[in-house]
Amino acid sequence: MNDSDVLREALAAPDRGSLEPHRRAILELRRKKYSWREIAEFLNQRGVPTNHTKLFRFMTKRNKVGVITMSIPTADQYEAALTTVKMSDKQRQMLGAHYRAHNRTITATQLAKAAGEKEYKTANLMYGTLGRRLGETLKFPFVDLDPESGTKFQSSAIGMGMPAEYSSTHEFELVMHHELAKALNRLNWFPD
Repeated sequence: MNDSDVLREALAAPDRGSLEPHRRAILELRRKKYSWREIAEFLNQRGVPTNHTKLFRFMTKRNKVGVITMSIPTADQYEAALTTVKMSDKQRQMLGAHYRAHNRTITATQLAKAAGEKEYKTANLMYGTLGRRLGETLKFPFVDLDPESGTKFQSSAIGMGMPAEYSSTHEFELVMHHELAKALNRLNWFPD
């Protein structure tokens, strides 16, 4: 069999495990305020194998919210970085609120409240600075916020962004990387 025959057969092969046929159902469940975990459970019960992480990454990557194939640091790497990164009390309060948030998902408004700030923009700046410090320590390839200007989404070292139109709160949400949450759990910084 030559290369073109192999390619032709590969193109004709059915897509295994694609969530694409279920995009509208996923969006409808998000509109109804289902969490990513609840949607994954819903799909699994109906014979669509997935998990909350795969589901979230599929939706954000497909919808071009700045998520590109990226290498997320391991929990061990996050743990080492967290013990060396300079962090203000307010940044630590925001990180704790993010860690404790339902599905580890938080808005800038919620971050501001956790830090005792009135303006979400101030919280964005502080949390972004924490993300930059963490990312630089980890040598994390920050996601492009604006590819034309080269502006980076510094909080991408902390989590993945979910635009307001796919959010259950109708605000931009940041979903903490599972590996970061695992590191915070190991460090026991924010016990229940």
